[in-house]
Amino acid sequence: MIYNLENYIKNIIIDRGALTLDRFMQLVSHYYYSNYNSIGQDFITAPEISQMFGEMIGIYIVDIWYNSIQKPIHLVELGPGNGTMMYDVLRTIKTFQEVYENINRVILIENSHLLKTKQQKRLECFGDINMVWYQNIEEVKENNLFILANEFFDALPIKQYHFQNGTLCEVVVMMDQNHNLIFGSALSNCPPFYVDKLKEHQFIEVSLQREEYAKSIAGKIRDKNGHALIIDYGYKTTQSGSTLQALKSHAQAKILELIGCCDITSLVDFSSLANSFAKFGIQTTITTQRDFLLNLGILQRAEMLQSKSASVEKIQHQINKLTSKEEMGELFKVLIASSYEKQGE
Repeated sequence: MIYNLENYIKNIIIDRGALTLDRFMQLVSHYYYSNYNSIGQDFITAPEISQMFGEMIGIYIVDIWYNSIQKPIHLVELGPGNGTMMYDVLRTIKTFQEVYENINRVILIENSHLLKTKQQKRLECFGDINMVWYQNIEEVKENNLFILANEFFDALPIKQYHFQNGTLCEVVVMMDQNHNLIFGSALSNCPPFYVDKLKEHQFIEVSLQREEYAKSIAGKIRDKNGHALIIDYGYKTTQSGSTLQALKSHAQAKILELIGCCDITSLVDFSSLANSFAKFGIQTTITTQRDFLLNLGILQRAEMLQSKSASVEKIQHQINKLTSKEEMGELFKVLIASSYEKQGE
């Protein structure tokens, strides 16, 4: 067990030299999610904001099942957090008994023992469904998959590249003369693809792990039949500039302070994810969280909850957080991918 992550990282740098940004993020994120009750304390996700978010996902699955699948499925979630979204999804699907009875298994991809324990407790009321926990999507061997990933990709490590005096450099974490952790630059052997997109002083972010995970999902739904729904904050086309951020107690924090005690994420390049799916012949659709939820009827659900004596002010606040252009509505994107065809096509 690592008791002082900052010293551990410093010792690596002393022994082996500067750490690339993605390696640094990998170490920090693994430690953070293994040791901290992060969701709700440092940041909040859409399922924790409102039950309506998970309910809409449930309605979406029901609609796809009736229109495109109509056979037993395996429901998979990447990074289930506290288990809140899956709880609301299953609770909603259970009102459609035919679909509920056709869930062969719920598969949760989680490598944090702390979060796995929370998920087990949250989902124990669905004892009539077979649930299993895997650490990686590669362990999934089942057919007819419905894969969900909400705020999963943003936490995966990234690399940052930039030009400095006409030379391509990669952002690294190193130490100054006083043994403080600082960001620095190192010469890079990055492929020409990234060079072509950069100008002097510009940054570009690349996540090999995101691309590989997207390829794994694409391969699964191509070979095993399936549907994928990826929701995260990000942009539709590749952009320049650093989007790296750290959060502690719902406020911005300095990335190289409180090492391992705060959440480190970055915006997701959805065009890169779409390209990964395209390599497997899987077409994708990208929309905003706002349009996705409105099209599924979240406003009608809000009215229903309000008619049952739910707090109007509370429901309206939740709707605003999830769909407003100034909140999550436009910033969060939804990628939809499927190997199924509609019945009758």
